[in-house]
Amino acid sequence: CGGSRVLSPGDLRSPDAPRPGWDTDKPDSSRVAAARASLGALHPGLVAGMAPDRSNACIRPVSPDGIPMLGNVVGWDNVYVATGGGPWGITWGPMLGLAVARLAMGDDPRMNIRNLSPRRFDTMVYKSLLRQRGKQLSGQPVGEQW
Repeated sequence: CGGSRVLSPGDLRSPDAPRPGWDTDKPDSSRVAAARASLGALHPGLVAGMAPDRSNACIRPVSPDGIPMLGNVVGWDNVYVATGGGPWGITWGPMLGLAVARLAMGDDPRMNIRNLSPRRFDTMVYKSLLRQRGKQLSGQPVGEQW
């Protein structure tokens, strides 16, 4: 949607993978326009006749389905991941942090984390979601994925 980039494990190992400073480029004006159009559809008075004061671009860790990933990394007994909270990362952070700390110490995370497993993307359902990713408003991409 609007230029989002989904990175595979191979992409992350590539010499062309995002590196520090990669996210300092100017924002994509089509994404800014799409976000403004989406906001304007909800409340026209918020965008009518006004240009944005500023726009920013950054890398945001969002999983392909918009749900955080928490659990053991496939092939590594002692490596865990807690990421993908996207725009809600600050909300998910304390819960993910506590759960991943407990997992790393060999303890029960004290919550059901089955649906957060990084392995969930190995199914046909999620592979299908990857091909359909993105939302649209009246056939146009909206500015935000989730």
